Amino acid sequence: MGAWSLAEQWVEQDGKKTQRFGANPKGISIYEVNGRFASILLRPDLPRIASNNVMTGTVDENKAIVQGSTAIYGRWSVNEQDGSVSAKIDGSTYPNWDGLDQKRTVSISGDEMKLCVPGAQIGGTACAVWKRVK
Repeated sequence: MGAWSLAEQWVEQDGKKTQRFGANPKGISIYEVNGRFASILLRPDLPRIASNNVMTGTVDENKAIVQGSTAIYGRWSVNEQDGSVSAKIDGSTYPNWDGLDQKRTVSISGDEMKLCVPGAQIGGTACAVWKRVK
């Protein structure tokens, strides 16, 4: 439970690791006792929109922002049999995830949590390491 700060994120496919959000990603994930969660992951180098108006970003600015950020919210639960976490996604910046029930593996050691999504839609297994916010 509580708030977790993103420390690392990668996708592993065919033995190769790719850091979609860069070497020093930014993000936070909040898990509530009532089963609600919200997460946002960002590249640290997202471009500023030159026009200073979110509605008039250029194609390149918008593409970099969409590809360099993800936000989701929904409900989570633990499968006691296999220790996995189910994330029922109510909404996302990637609308194709809306309504999905993603099964995630989770391991927690002290103040560090590792979540992985096998069979991620971008291919391979997507993993993130989170540090507990104190």
